[in-house]
Amino acid sequence: MRAARPRAVAATLAAALGLASAPDLDAKPVTVADLLAGSPAADWRVPNPDDTLYLELAHGRVVIELATRVVPQHAANIKALVRAHYFDGLAVIRVQDNYVVQWDDETHRRPLPPGVRPSVEFTADAQAAVIGNAPRQLDLNVALVGRVLKGMEFLSTLPRGSGEMGFYVAAEPPAPISSVRLASDVPPAERTRIEVLRTESATFRSVLEQRRERREPWFKHNPGAIDLCNVPLPVRVVPTASP
Repeated sequence: MRAARPRAVAATLAAALGLASAPDLDAKPVTVADLLAGSPAADWRVPNPDDTLYLELAHGRVVIELATRVVPQHAANIKALVRAHYFDGLAVIRVQDNYVVQWDDETHRRPLPPGVRPSVEFTADAQAAVIGNAPRQLDLNVALVGRVLKGMEFLSTLPRGSGEMGFYVAAEPPAPISSVRLASDVPPAERTRIEVLRTESATFRSVLEQRRERREPWFKHNPGAIDLCNVPLPVRVVPTASP
């Protein structure tokens, strides 16, 4: 006896349950790209230039949005440091794969500029970007001050340091930082034109649901959940208008 076809089984189940029709097993699953392509313009926002940092590396720009509403004093300190050109000429000194990229003033001789209020929770010369899985063991031990919106590939592809915890040793030159600027201090024509999906939007809720309920053919098991720190924040490049 031949095995029943999936479509016939689905139709039988639908009839038994009193459903009007069976689910279309051949329907193409909706992707994040589909959801974003059909999203209204109102669901997107332009990052505030006063809260956006441009970290300039030799091979590209990293765009970081500061979480000013969550850590207002930390953000204010970082802005003061940036406007004093504190980070210019420093370097990435540590790259630990699947963990962090860290930059630092190795001499520890740069004085804090006026306007910075140091505290036990704030260190001006040891900042890092997470490039791997969320290090939850650091919760309540370090302050998260922002999020990389664009250019993560320029951090995650840096060579790993061979020293302990990924620190570069003397034979490994650190990756120089050309400058760090607030977007509002950069001429408009030189800014990175991006938009970020609003997290309060219906489109973001749909994206969240799509990432939680995986329907693509590759997934034999639908996880039905997603870790909070793995929720994607869609960012799109805005084309430059033609002259």
